[in-house]
Amino acid sequence: MGNAFEKRVSAALPTEYRNEVASRSYSPPEVTYTPDWMSPNARRSLRRKGLWHPEDRRKMRMIVEQHPGIRIIMVRMPDLP
Repeated sequence: MGNAFEKRVSAALPTEYRNEVASRSYSPPEVTYTPDWMSPNARRSLRRKGLWHPEDRRKMRMIVEQHPGIRIIMVRMPDLP
């Protein structure tokens, strides 16, 4: 597990959420996205994020558009005490 923020998010999640276990592809270009945590049924994923750069926003927009059956929940650093 990574930094202190990632550890706090992990501690706040139900134990059945798994850390970085599955990837999704999206394009263009053909690349892979691996969520930070995924629910057991792979329908919900969580992504922790400190700073939002324009490229990060574009990437997440493409993933959401190309994988409408998956709910991606963004957890920003200020969101967790």
